[in-house]
Amino acid sequence: MHTGDNYIDQSAVSSAHWLVDRSRHVRATLECILAVWPGHDLIDEDRIGIFRFSVGGFTALAAIGGEPDWRLIASHCAASPECVCRLLSASGSAPMHPGSEPAASAFIRDARIKAAVFAPPGIW
Repeated sequence: MHTGDNYIDQSAVSSAHWLVDRSRHVRATLECILAVWPGHDLIDEDRIGIFRFSVGGFTALAAIGGEPDWRLIASHCAASPECVCRLLSASGSAPMHPGSEPAASAFIRDARIKAAVFAPPGIW
């Protein structure tokens, strides 16, 4: 579960870096699984994949090197006010307020991820 961005605690969703933190969580999870998890020796590090949906799809895209174009979110939400647009707007989240969003370079890419599936990538 992402700290501050899960079904129990959504306190980070309104922060400027809630999406950046999600990519950091992916890297931390991989570090743990590959080094500390009891079955780490069973994992082929050349065959790491990620499957995510909704905002997790955004997280997966960022984890493999995708860079968001924040300029598109507000206009997309104006034209197609889907559920995630209402969430972003109600929370005061950075992507809905140009100039307050994190730099694309803030997202943590993890080159160990060789395959990815997105179903569907929300807010990308």
